[in-house]
Formats: sequence, C-alpha cells, structure tokens
Amino acid sequence: MFLFILFGWFPGLSQDTAFLTRFEKNGRKETDPYAETLGFCRKLAAASPMIRYRKFGSSARGNDLPLLILDKDGLKDPYAIRSCGKDHTAYPGMHNAGECEGKDAG
Repeated sequence: MFLFILFGWFPGLSQDTAFLTRFEKNGRKETDPYAETLGFCRKLAAASPMIRYRKFGSSARGNDLPLLILDKDGLKDPYAIRSCGKDHTAYPGMHNAGECEGKDAG
C-alpha cells in the first residue's frame, strides 16, 4: 500500500518530463513497478522542501510502505501538522498487486 498524505495547499511540480511516470509516458498502458515507484517518491522529496518521504511500516513481504507528506510550510511530521489545525487528506495509493490505479492517479 502506498499512502500519500496531503496537508494544506500544495502547488504542483513543474511539468518537466523528468517528473513524468511510466504511466504518463506510455499512454496509460504501463505502471511503474514497486522499485521505480519508490525511486519516484524519493525523487519528488529531493526536488522540493515541501515534500517528505518516509516509511510508515512494512508489508507482509517485508517491503517498505512509503509515505509522502506534502506541506506548503515544509512541516514534516503529521502530528505537528495536525496540531496546527491544518486540514489534511490521507490518500491510499495502492492496496494490492495489480491495483495500480490509485498509485498512478496519486
């Protein structure tokens, strides 16, 4: 499962092709495998001080469960953000193998 948590308003990253996923590059016919998806999440976090990548657990197979936290003020802890009274959204990106729609939409 991938979980994206969005806090407050977040301006989109540039439409630079460096930030296109396999899904976007291949006419929505392919999705990124697990390792590529993690790399993409880390790349997003490295590109902006508003994004933090961390894991929130492990799957039954021992794979990391990634969490992206986005906050326009650069806050990186969900509890600190919550204590500020900001609105927030939790977005589960992928529950099971083959259910990639949420991940690619996220």
